[in-house]
Amino acid sequence: MDNPGAYIHSALNGGSGENFILLANDLSAATFALQRVQLQRQAEQLEACISAAALIRSSLSGFSNALGDRIHSGDLHRALRSAALLSRVSQPLRASRPRSASRSK
Repeated sequence: MDNPGAYIHSALNGGSGENFILLANDLSAATFALQRVQLQRQAEQLEACISAAALIRSSLSGFSNALGDRIHSGDLHRALRSAALLSRVSQPLRASRPRSASRSK
């Protein structure tokens, strides 16, 4: 017998035919099965969140490096200045109001 509890039980002539150790193990497994499933589900959700956070961190790091390179090379300043000039040119012209008949006479 592998289990010391089963050995003691049989040594005390507890031969009712019931395996109380197996019964206790089954009861324990059934009692904690739902908790194990819930904990496993939470662990999977946390792993997904950690993976997403790592992906965001990596993307932001790449963006930061690229932006830093553009700033140090002076390209960003030129690009922003060009964008400002383009935005002034691309603003819609104000439509002129038609003159009223009383003003034209």
